[in-house]
Amino acid sequence: APPSPAPAPPLLHTGDRVACGADGCIVTTKECAAAGGAAAAVCPTATAAPPPPPPAHRQNFALARDGAKVVGTNLGARKADALLDDDGDTFLRNERSTSPQWVVLELAQVASLDTLELSQHELYSARVHEFEAFGRRSNPRLDSNGGGKAVDLGASLGSPPWESLGSFAATNVRGSQAFPVASGAWVKYLALRLLSYHGAEPVCALNELRAYGVSAVEDLEARLAVEGGEGGGDGEAAAAASPAEGPAPVGPEPGDAG
Repeated sequence: APPSPAPAPPLLHTGDRVACGADGCIVTTKECAAAGGAAAAVCPTATAAPPPPPPAHRQNFALARDGAKVVGTNLGARKADALLDDDGDTFLRNERSTSPQWVVLELAQVASLDTLELSQHELYSARVHEFEAFGRRSNPRLDSNGGGKAVDLGASLGSPPWESLGSFAATNVRGSQAFPVASGAWVKYLALRLLSYHGAEPVCALNELRAYGVSAVEDLEARLAVEGGEGGGDGEAAAAASPAEGPAPVGPEPGDAG
């Protein structure tokens, strides 16, 4: 039998997301053409990037409209609230020369996070490369150095009661990237420490941060459903025979004003 013909290359249209350039940065064909492509409609050196998977219906605990808020940032950071507004046209801005760079957020609910997602849409700014994430249950604004003076939030990251949620490296991609979190910790406060950037631009931009996972209520409902199924309806007996692991009670921390 004659060999099957090679598949035709995908048709590219203005606005399609493509991988263009030696660094594999994902942009649109229009942007690729502006950077040296032969035509505004097609970038001949580009390869079609796979479409992003359809988003699952999962709760983002870092949304301002659900109650998430910014607790603090490094000196010089601007518009940190943009991380929580679900608007791709706004962004947290830092000067590249600023060090250290960090942001502390209060999540909408106590949650066990399994995924962090960063979105970076700005074309002419540096993009986050390496960063660290931390979480805790208690309100960091109530910490003190023993003399009644509040501690420096940025300097406290990495020290108890902050718990590491992982160290991550983002690729130089315009768009969104997801990072798995495996700690299993139950947290109300989330902190990012931004360590390095791709590119040499003097301005660093981060459009959105999403924090996915399960809430304490969702975890309890799931455990009760499992216990009820395994116990043949006798959930109390099953719970007594095998104590469930889960978060501590989710009421306010002692002395926590919010």
